[in-house]
Amino acid sequence: MKDSNLRELERLLTSARKAGGDSYAPDAVSQLVKYYGMVLKWNSRLHLTTITEPAEFLSRHIFESSMVESLLPEQIRSVWDLGSGVGVPGIPVSIFRPDIHVHLVESNRAKSIFLDEVVYALGLGNAEVHRARFESLDPPPFDSCVTARAVERMEKIIPKILEFGSASSRILIFGNADLALVLSGANGVNGGGGRSLLTHPVPDCDNSLLVELTRST
Repeated sequence: MKDSNLRELERLLTSARKAGGDSYAPDAVSQLVKYYGMVLKWNSRLHLTTITEPAEFLSRHIFESSMVESLLPEQIRSVWDLGSGVGVPGIPVSIFRPDIHVHLVESNRAKSIFLDEVVYALGLGNAEVHRARFESLDPPPFDSCVTARAVERMEKIIPKILEFGSASSRILIFGNADLALVLSGANGVNGGGGRSLLTHPVPDCDNSLLVELTRST
């Protein structure tokens, strides 16, 4: 781990803006830099991410997490991060929104231990790690948001993600135009199921989208 990387991320964060337009609060900057340091420390053993340079870590992992935060209305009380892996978007969201309970769902034992260590080291009392496959958990209630990013075989498990989030008022999935097309054709989307679809381009990332599925009732 290079101290220069940590200093550079801190410098970048102090002048950067979140997706909603707000600056990163000083306390959030401190926690995000500490989180970044833990990712760098564990990465050589666990292969958590290929995105390790400060600027790219900010634009891909932190900023994209802030996109999720910007789409969470006040009534959302919990976020379920499926296949959390390195902890994105769940860890940054738990830092940005201490009023929301964040569930980090990760079936890989080593990665779940890493997430436990991050939650403990950062003192994230609103975050909880589930060492399990999300299919084995009870579906969350209406005042929840289900999110997924970089889940293996994403398009093939879309039906299971939609089933898990069937009662949730919001589902946020990172993907591309092909994934958005799959989601638009899913049962209950843009039809009688009461769930609408919007897409949000991910800045500086060709063909990447954050797909937003909302349920109004």
